[in-house]
Amino acid sequence: MVTPELQITVHYQENLGLLIKDQNNPGKFDSVFVDKIRERQAIILAESSKKPAMTLLNSILGCVFKDEELASSSGLGLRKSGDD
Repeated sequence: MVTPELQITVHYQENLGLLIKDQNNPGKFDSVFVDKIRERQAIILAESSKKPAMTLLNSILGCVFKDEELASSSGLGLRKSGDD
């Protein structure tokens, strides 16, 4: 029996897809979905950047996490206890 508290609602978007697949462990990243259009835009931006790795990382982070999640993590998840 599934209680309402345990139900998970999945919002389907046409342009949503997996970010990455690990050939050694196919199910490892099955829950990491991103907007494929934003992902492609991030790749194009990184290709023309002087620091492509940094540009791609920063752009993809915005695709994987919501702004609120990034803000509450203090950027790198280094929030000290008691800073809630």
